[in-house]
Amino acid sequence: MRRKRGEQLLPSYFRKIMIDRLLVTELVQKRIAGTDIFIVDVEVAQDNIISVVLDSDTVVGIDNCADINRFVCVSLESLG
Repeated sequence: MRRKRGEQLLPSYFRKIMIDRLLVTELVQKRIAGTDIFIVDVEVAQDNIISVVLDSDTVVGIDNCADINRFVCVSLESLG
């Protein structure tokens, strides 16, 4: 597959499927199980941009967010 100049090559899971909001929700829930972090909202736009809003009774740090992001991305890549 040839790319036009300036066109980004998307990961395989973005090209093949429309990411399901419920799947993302399940993946995040799996990763935050056993913590006090909870999901406020999950959105998946038509261009597969995922937005997850989390909260906690204590704190949701950047390390938590990065860990959850990596887990969701790796899980989605393994599906595609």
